Amino acid sequence: MTSYSPWGAVQDREAVAKGVVFVSTPSHGGLHVSASLNKMIPEPFRHEGGWYEEDVDYNIAVFFLPHLFKAEQVERARQAIKNEYPLQWERHFNVTLAPEESRGKREIIFRQTNRGRYQVSAAWGDWHEKVPAGMVGAVARKIDEDGSEQWVLIPKPDYTIPYILTGAEQAWPDHA
Repeated sequence: MTSYSPWGAVQDREAVAKGVVFVSTPSHGGLHVSASLNKMIPEPFRHEGGWYEEDVDYNIAVFFLPHLFKAEQVERARQAIKNEYPLQWERHFNVTLAPEESRGKREIIFRQTNRGRYQVSAAWGDWHEKVPAGMVGAVARKIDEDGSEQWVLIPKPDYTIPYILTGAEQAWPDHA
């Protein structure tokens, strides 16, 4: 086992199962899976070198190496993979996920449906000194394109989450 990981120098390591070690570093951590076990993980999900970061990708190792983990861990990992990697899941298992089966699938559909439109990414109520009474000050970013922004004022009763700009909003020129 190396003393270096993709996240930096390894501070601690803990054997999770034979051939699976959890490592932590000053900034992050994750699982390292032995080469022989890593070959058991299907290609669309396999990480070169057997490193699976702790926030999301470790679910790949848990799900595809179920004999090494508890059933409830495997089930949580299954849902996490469907949420984070819906397209790979669909290709690998030759299925089409329904939106209610995967947060990631819902996000893809939302982005496809609203491509080129502006979605509010941050908002301030009229408690903010530069937001007029009864309004919401917002910055909206273009979905799946250049990331350009618009700063707008939205009447408070019209503001919902998520909010896609309709073009009826007034510019918020004094947002700085």
